[in-house]
Amino acid sequence: NNILDGIQADYVYFSNYSQNTTNADQLNGGISIVGNNNEIKNSKIGYSSGTLINIDGSSNRIVNNVIHNGSYMASYDPLVKLTSGTGNLISYNEIRDSGRFNLYWRSGSGEISYNDISNGMWLSRDGALIYSWGLDMGNSDIHHNLIHDSKGTDMSVGLYFDNYANNVVAHHNVIYNNDVGIQMNTPGNYRLIYNN
Repeated sequence: NNILDGIQADYVYFSNYSQNTTNADQLNGGISIVGNNNEIKNSKIGYSSGTLINIDGSSNRIVNNVIHNGSYMASYDPLVKLTSGTGNLISYNEIRDSGRFNLYWRSGSGEISYNDISNGMWLSRDGALIYSWGLDMGNSDIHHNLIHDSKGTDMSVGLYFDNYANNVVAHHNVIYNNDVGIQMNTPGNYRLIYNN
């Protein structure tokens, strides 16, 4: 039940630790929400070698923020990471400029809506602006986002449901200036993709 409103958080974490695809410091070094019913709104959060906002709880809200310039390691620690929980909301944000993913879905369910998500994958070749793999997404809803200008050198994707990513609805998104708009790898079930 905490609210961060109108903050400016710059250079929230930096490390030159470069082993493995993820590590706890890279993930938790920014703003880490470990709990329920918290909100970050009307804020500017930028610059991290890892994650800027990590969500590890339920019914949290990330609304009307500028979230930018992170994931310098180009690891599995993106600008915004859904680590666990249900019913989280990420809406009306500008989420831009990431070494790898802008938003990475590791576990749980939520709503991703009305965001401008752009300029990720600057330092990586396999991933997307919004990426998930190996999880039940719990009928999560991804809608009315602008998803554009993925910069990956090999496979530049906007919205990517990788192997074993199940139970998601993606609709009414505008996806452009990517080599691939939407990628769905197998196996994967119960993905409803329409009106994008």
